Amino acid sequence: MAAPAKDQTRRRIERMEAEREERRRVMQERKVQRAAEEERNIAAGNPGDVDFIGLVRKWKEDHADTAQPHSTAREHPKICICVRKRPLNEKERRKRDHDSVTCLHPTVWVHSAKYRVDGE
Repeated sequence: MAAPAKDQTRRRIERMEAEREERRRVMQERKVQRAAEEERNIAAGNPGDVDFIGLVRKWKEDHADTAQPHSTAREHPKICICVRKRPLNEKERRKRDHDSVTCLHPTVWVHSAKYRVDGE
């Protein structure tokens, strides 16, 4: 009776070791992917938090089909609301800021990175 219990314990230990090794391998792959993504972001002129930039990019991809075409006929000729969005300047790049504004006609979205759940 003692031998099967020992075998079960040994199998559990081996399974835990295998799971730990798998977690380490996955984390190493993620680290390499993050480094490559950060290099791509910097080359594209959008440095900053890799995770946040990735989330914004995914959001833009998911919502790209919601943009409406600009109409040539003005519905309200006396009212014109527009937004002018500029690219990041060199000072913002040095501070590792990110592009947090997305314009999808007729809506402008400001992506805000929250550090904690309570909004601080």
